[in-house]
Amino acid sequence: MRKSILAMFVVMIAIFAVACGGNKPAGNGGDANAANVAGGGGGCAPAAEDMMAFYKKAGNYYVAKNTSKAGGTETVSGMKMEVTKSDDKGYTMKMTMLEKDMKTTMANTTPTETTTEWPKTGGEAPKCAPKVEIKKEKISVAGKDLECIVTEVAGTKSWSYKGMPVKSQSKGEGYESSMEVVEFKCE
Repeated sequence: MRKSILAMFVVMIAIFAVACGGNKPAGNGGDANAANVAGGGGGCAPAAEDMMAFYKKAGNYYVAKNTSKAGGTETVSGMKMEVTKSDDKGYTMKMTMLEKDMKTTMANTTPTETTTEWPKTGGEAPKCAPKVEIKKEKISVAGKDLECIVTEVAGTKSWSYKGMPVKSQSKGEGYESSMEVVEFKCE
């Protein structure tokens, strides 16, 4: 369970790194972060694609199935992430941990909400940000064909659609984990 949650955080960091321009400087005299937040695409996304679109509409959500294998044991759980608020300052996400049926709230857990400010504008991403290779790939997720941004960071391969993580695969010494969205709303 802990490794699947850790893998999800790694995926979110990778997605956020892409949305913020990785460690590439902004091109054409502009700022990658400003263009991404405004919907322009900035340093790494095509101009027509908004890398933060998912987070800009309250009510958008996804349900993800998390599978982890370690020491010969497989664990399956779920997670629902919902945008509960979005404005010009940032967005708020509610996370609910789910049983393996992807519907029942996990016992002894309480949904948590986290508020995140939009990325600041006016310069390069931090020098400590990992280098991120960015590609596009069409995959089928939750019965829909999606044109996704693909990133690979620290042994984790992630696919995102409009900033929403839709799939990831991670392997390390003695474990492997995956996440795949089984249901979503992204307007």
